[in-house]
Amino acid sequence: MYVLHHADKPQLYHGLPANPGISPTVTFWKGIWKPLAAVGFAATFAASIFHYVGVGPNRVTEEHDDNDDHPEERK
Repeated sequence: MYVLHHADKPQLYHGLPANPGISPTVTFWKGIWKPLAAVGFAATFAASIFHYVGVGPNRVTEEHDDNDDHPEERK
């Protein structure tokens, strides 16, 4: 961060623009996309919790467990 001695003439300092502005990309990210991304993250997290409560964790049955131990017998 710089403190300009001549704040009314920023173009004197290494080609700084006389009238700086915020990029449209940053405006889009901060204005629209960031809140939507936060809502999407929260919805995904809530859905994963509801799925875990409703369905439960994945469990391997003995039938599947036996097949996984001997892949050559799966003909």
